[in-house]
Amino acid sequence: MRKDELLNLTLANLTKKGVVMDAHQLSKVIEVFLASIKEAVIGGQHIEIRGFGTYSVRDRSNRTAWNPVLKQKFTVQGKKVPYFKPGTIFKKEVLLGKLISEGSEPNAG
Repeated sequence: MRKDELLNLTLANLTKKGVVMDAHQLSKVIEVFLASIKEAVIGGQHIEIRGFGTYSVRDRSNRTAWNPVLKQKFTVQGKKVPYFKPGTIFKKEVLLGKLISEGSEPNAG
């Protein structure tokens, strides 16, 4: 799904909830929200959105790799990478293929 498709889906869901917002306004809100998440993660902060997941930074250490063409080992430098861990409720929703109503848990089985 592209950003414009997500925007249209969000507008439709807002309308269902009785919230009126223009597409341009919503686009700005989404851009600022995503920029805020990026800024916090880049700054080393851990972001937790309950029921959805967590965003953080992980450190990858140096490692030795193999170049099969040159038949040589070389070192790949460590780096920082963004990491997303989905929340339990989000994982259940994906498994079930539908959203879970707030405040209710599906029966196991």
